[in-house]
Amino acid sequence: MMQRTIGTYIANKVKDEIFKPTDMVEDDAGDEVHYVEQMSDALHGELIRDSSGAVLGRAYRVPAAIYVVAANDADVHAALERTLNDPEHETILHWDGSEIGALVFVSGDVRANAESGPRGFRADDV
Repeated sequence: MMQRTIGTYIANKVKDEIFKPTDMVEDDAGDEVHYVEQMSDALHGELIRDSSGAVLGRAYRVPAAIYVVAANDADVHAALERTLNDPEHETILHWDGSEIGALVFVSGDVRANAESGPRGFRADDV
């Protein structure tokens, strides 16, 4: 239980450092105030169409981390693509208060392997 509490504390500290708002005001020495503009996002607010050209709606960027559950030595980009193309995949929403903090994608294969039960553990995996 103590390890979980410490792990959660560390994860929250790292998340707070990584996901600071990008449109913060920076104050240099003196009275000058510099505004940092948020990077432009090409898809934010753009119309999204299906393969036949029908408008599905507008795309809006949601500040959330994306995770994929994969093997230790897996190529995470390929694992994410395979998982998203898997019709049996599961999407887990991790809430940070009232906002979505992270999206975790789990493929059907990974979930099936987990349901079959543990086959053994190494000290590194605990």
